[in-house]
Amino acid sequence: MPFTNFFVSSQLEKNPLPAQWVRFRFDADVGPLAFNSVYMSERHIVYLNGQEIARRYYRSARMTNPTNEPRMFSLPRHLLRDGSNEVTIRLESSLDWATVLSYVRIGPEDAVRSLNQNSHRLQYQGPRTINGLLLVLSIACLLFWLVRPEAQEYGWLAASGISWWVRNLHYYVAEPAIPPVIFGDLIAYSLFAMFA
Repeated sequence: MPFTNFFVSSQLEKNPLPAQWVRFRFDADVGPLAFNSVYMSERHIVYLNGQEIARRYYRSARMTNPTNEPRMFSLPRHLLRDGSNEVTIRLESSLDWATVLSYVRIGPEDAVRSLNQNSHRLQYQGPRTINGLLLVLSIACLLFWLVRPEAQEYGWLAASGISWWVRNLHYYVAEPAIPPVIFGDLIAYSLFAMFA
């Protein structure tokens, strides 16, 4: 079975209810199959033919930050039907900008796993590693500036590097130490600080 890609709007239509629902169908002719989405809301439940097969709630009582970590899991063979199958996804978020779903891939498990690993390296682990290096370089610039305050370019470089580091935290920090709404504001405002 070749990959079946489902493209869903990156920003779902706003709804006064606390959840958004997405539903699509695919044909299953071989197995084992797997599901992959490169970006989903931090709280979601996935159903296959009416049966819950996956859930992600970091903490049931607290909303968290959606990260760029891709989501992948196997589709249980006993729930797959010959022919048409239905996947339903419930997405939840108390934040207007966080109820999102990227395109979804359903295909042979080995191929989906390989794509998921590549996505994980590129969009989750890569930014985390680069952001860590950015923080180290920014601290080094800050130390140079503290030793030589007349070299103001080091101070500005450290300030912009630290602002950029804060800005990039949303790629991989799921449970910030501060409330997610404040965390989101801090990330948004750090962008303005870089251009001040």
